[in-house]
Amino acid sequence: MIDIHNHLLYGLDDGPIDAESMLELAREAEKIGITDIVATPHYIEHRFKNSADIVKARTEEVQSLLKEHHINIKVYPSQEIHMFGNELAGLESGELLPITEGSRYVLIEFPFFTVPDFANNTFDQLFDAGYRPLLAHPERIIPIQDKPQILFDFVCQNKLDSLPTSM
Repeated sequence: MIDIHNHLLYGLDDGPIDAESMLELAREAEKIGITDIVATPHYIEHRFKNSADIVKARTEEVQSLLKEHHINIKVYPSQEIHMFGNELAGLESGELLPITEGSRYVLIEFPFFTVPDFANNTFDQLFDAGYRPLLAHPERIIPIQDKPQILFDFVCQNKLDSLPTSM
């Protein structure tokens, strides 16, 4: 089983506080059949700026610890990108990461209390460049809770892709 949205990387925003806590989580994940984890710490421009370099380095550390402790899970570096309007430039510069290296899928997060005015434009830019945005936990976004049609419209307008069948 593959987990494509996980905060396994210790010491980064929502992740475990330390390596030992991370190992406990990884052991539990392995017990329930998870074989691959896409580590997605937040990239929030003015709060959690977990750059690609930081995420890749911590992913390597975590992968090494998992191997050392005989936990058979492969970890991939990625980010949960809080929409800020310049995602394409970040992906092109390498500051932002798709779901896995070489993938065109990108995990995007809206603020919980609003759908950004520039969401349509951002999604269009990503699609035009060949990326496929996936919206993280849309059920938490208040405007979508109030009006699920918003999410349906994004999908019908090809602004959001369905989940990938393979990485």
